[in-house]
Amino acid sequence: MKALLVLAFSLLHWVAFAAVAPPTIQWKCGKPYADGFVVTKQTGDGGYILAGDIHDARDNVDFNILRLDANGGVLWQKTGGSYEVRYDDYVADITPVSGGGFVAFIKSASGLTSLDPNKTDGSFGNDDCWVIRLDPDGNTLWDHTFGASGADHPVQIEQLPDNGFAFTAYFFDGTGGNRSSTNHGLFDWWFVRLDASGNKVFERSFGGTGDDSLTKFIRTSDGGFLLVGQSGSPVSGNKTSPQYGQHDIWVVRLDGKGTKLWDRTFGGTEHDWAADAWETNGYFVVAGMSYSGISGNKTNAATGGWLLGLDRNGTKLWERAVAENECANAVEYPLLPRLDAARQTAASINNPGFRFALTGFPSLTYVIERSSDLTVWQPFKTNTLINSRVEIVDFSAAGSPRAFYRARALP
Repeated sequence: MKALLVLAFSLLHWVAFAAVAPPTIQWKCGKPYADGFVVTKQTGDGGYILAGDIHDARDNVDFNILRLDANGGVLWQKTGGSYEVRYDDYVADITPVSGGGFVAFIKSASGLTSLDPNKTDGSFGNDDCWVIRLDPDGNTLWDHTFGASGADHPVQIEQLPDNGFAFTAYFFDGTGGNRSSTNHGLFDWWFVRLDASGNKVFERSFGGTGDDSLTKFIRTSDGGFLLVGQSGSPVSGNKTSPQYGQHDIWVVRLDGKGTKLWDRTFGGTEHDWAADAWETNGYFVVAGMSYSGISGNKTNAATGGWLLGLDRNGTKLWERAVAENECANAVEYPLLPRLDAARQTAASINNPGFRFALTGFPSLTYVIERSSDLTVWQPFKTNTLINSRVEIVDFSAAGSPRAFYRARALP
């Protein structure tokens, strides 16, 4: 479903408008070559929440959160952090929460030498994980800092069905603070469960004696969690799966209480890493990159985008790889499929039809669906890809005021 949603958005931007007229900019926000946003999410009212970084007058980095309406108008802006010179605060994630408001996840070094007035807790040393709960108007409801004297790097935060939260990070060494998880080697994964008020319920660390960094976690349909990232560790610490190369894709499955059910590594003799994961039709899909040839437990020689299908026990069901020279989009955006179209005129659409391209993983089967109103979708074409890209022509598009297209992979 996730691939479908991403693709449907891409089609609204590229294909649906290309069938009628070239897209126009509705509104834009920000200054070029200055400070930027790293997270953009749509809110339930059709507006947007943007989060990123901004430099203050002392050239410190503050977090910067901007709330926009559906037309791009600024509803409010919140900045903070960097109370002391040379201590920066960077946004890692922000997400809307049920009942209104947001929760922000920030990599924070401020508050080390004196208490930052924006923070309830001081710094534990180096970089910490700073969680801020905001109401719908951007006012702080509560904030908590998590970490130890080593480096703690926040990755992702999500609200859970009980209105609590879970966040992931990776950390390096350190003592003290409120991080009690074991450091198994260099960087380890860190999974923390919070209640609705931001108090820690439990925490878990995962890693071996090498360098392990986490990319993404998802909630599974049984109430547990699936964590994906990369590992440079052999069997050691609490990592039980083997090391195949310099870095492998590492997948860890937890139950709802954070107990590890299993861990699996996938890769060859070079660098392999995960970028995303989702659950569909009873199995898991992990998308990433691979620079390994046939080696380890990788059976495809192509280097570039790599897609893995796993059953609920972590056993590999299939794998697909796309070489860099076959599909540049697979390198930059491992989450496929993707539809795109060049600018076309009314005359060219009328004869021979509207032309667009499907990009995906060879040997996977994709169904393309068509709609005139984004509500009712009808199957349009089914393709089993031989190469990574195929051109599609909709001969029925002539005379249509608009058309929307989306694609999804069949199991």
